[in-house]
Amino acid sequence: MAEENTQQQQQQPPFDIKKIYLKDASLESPCSPDVFTRPFQPQINVEFDNTSTKLEGQENIYEVVIRVTVTCKQDDKVTYLCEIKQAGVFMINLPEQDQVDHVLNVLTPTIIFPYASETVNNLITRAGFLGITIPPVNFELLYAQRLAQAQQNKQENK
Repeated sequence: MAEENTQQQQQQPPFDIKKIYLKDASLESPCSPDVFTRPFQPQINVEFDNTSTKLEGQENIYEVVIRVTVTCKQDDKVTYLCEIKQAGVFMINLPEQDQVDHVLNVLTPTIIFPYASETVNNLITRAGFLGITIPPVNFELLYAQRLAQAQQNKQENK
C-alpha cells in the first residue's frame, strides 16, 4: 500500500496550475460624478496580502488568494476604492512541508499577481479613472521576512 502511494506521488508532476480565476471584485466611487469635473491630484495607496488553503478532500490541492486593495484619495476624500481577490487552484506534490510552504508563498502568488494587477487596472479604467500599474512584488523577500519575524516571535516567547 505504501509502495502504491509512493509510485502515485512519483507519477504526478511536482506542480500544476489547475485554474486561475477572479474570486471577488468591488469598486466604489463615492465622489463621482463631482470628481470628474475638477482637477484631479490623486494620492494612491496599494495594499495586498495572500493566503492559501488546502482543499478538503483533495490530496495536494490548494487554493491561493491574493487580495489587492487600492484606495485613491483627493483632499482627504476617497475618490475610489477598488478591492479584488484573484485566486488560483494548484496541485503541489512535494515531499517536504517547507517546500510546499515555499511554493504556496512565493511561486503561486508570483503566478497570480499579474492577473490581479490587470484586473485592478481594468476596473479602475472602466470606472472612468486613469489606470494604474502596480509594480511587481518580490514574494520571495516577503516570505523570507515573514519567516524571520516568526522565528523572532518564537524566540521572544521562550
